[in-house]
Amino acid sequence: MSLEGKIAELVTATNGLISTFNGKKNEIDQSVLKAVAAVPNLLKTWYVDQAKGDDKNNGSENSPFSSIEAALNATPFGGGAVVFLKSDYVADRRVAVNGKFLYIVGAGDRKKYTVKYCDATYNGEDVRILSGFLFDFGAAISIGNLDIKLPSIAGDNPERMNTGYVSMFSSVAWGGQPVMQVKLWNSTISAPDDFKGWLVNSGGAAVAFEVATVKFSENLKGKYINGVPGGTLPSTLKWVLTNIDSF
Repeated sequence: MSLEGKIAELVTATNGLISTFNGKKNEIDQSVLKAVAAVPNLLKTWYVDQAKGDDKNNGSENSPFSSIEAALNATPFGGGAVVFLKSDYVADRRVAVNGKFLYIVGAGDRKKYTVKYCDATYNGEDVRILSGFLFDFGAAISIGNLDIKLPSIAGDNPERMNTGYVSMFSSVAWGGQPVMQVKLWNSTISAPDDFKGWLVNSGGAAVAFEVATVKFSENLKGKYINGVPGGTLPSTLKWVLTNIDSF
């Protein structure tokens, strides 16, 4: 075979390989696109209207849930729930935030968020705790555009409020997560003088507590984090990361 013939054969073989590659490449590209499309969106947006919503709804703006708990339950593990509150909200029970990021914001004008005491069982004993959020499996929370009202012990049983779970944000000591992550922004937090409890209780090794444009009532001094006396400088606490000047 002449040199020209051998070259022609090589060119033909090369073109065949290129054609095969291009075909496989297109198949691979299509498979990758299908795989990407099949991955669920883990960041969910929900609407909650405690006054007019229903937990049997789909959580959309026109068909809102009535509870934050329903929004969390509709969010996959490892995902995030962006919850817009369309009306004032009364929190009357503890909600578990397991392995999820929870972002709660008052839609439009600031919404009033009222925290209550509620019943719970601790070490086999019936106790009273603060309604709020229990963290586990790497959970984190960001809350904004709310006027948060903490409760009075008047008419309640303060003798049953002797655990760290009398906190709005809490984690269990055994089996809980090592770091509590809480952010509050563009909000007010107020409490009556007889309020018993704390904002944060950590059962883990550390607390990350950030605030941005948040006004606390003066009587909350010493009630920011369980176990931290009023007037404590955060710089003296190796286990707390915060931009608050003083507790």
